[in-house]
Amino acid sequence: MGSNNRRLPIKWMSIEAIFDRTFTTYSDVWAYGIVLFEIVTLGGTPYPTISNRELLPLLKTGYRMERPDNCSQPMFDCMLHCWNKDPLQRPTFTKLRELFEEIMSESGNYFSFDINEESSYYKLFTFNSNSNDFNEFV
Repeated sequence: MGSNNRRLPIKWMSIEAIFDRTFTTYSDVWAYGIVLFEIVTLGGTPYPTISNRELLPLLKTGYRMERPDNCSQPMFDCMLHCWNKDPLQRPTFTKLRELFEEIMSESGNYFSFDINEESSYYKLFTFNSNSNDFNEFV
């Protein structure tokens, strides 16, 4: 495959990685925020009802996933901070560690194992595999 024909994990990629092909620790922090979503939802799928083609313009306009039911607001705030449109406004991994230590030191739960399996992120949606959904915008 040529370099332009590689499939990319669009739903884990930052805006600048998708549109400008800029890959930095800032784009890694964005992807880490998506992984946090997967952890908190115990394996839920990010943006489950949205195809890659639909997601790209939504991200540019500021769309972000909603807080999962079993996720605390402070933990979700960390995710949102990771998904900041401006890479320079995203936390460093060191800052994230500090934030997590602070959240875990508080008496409340930062997420619950009580999940709603009816949530869309637990349902598998398929999109037309012939649509170049992964490659359309990269």
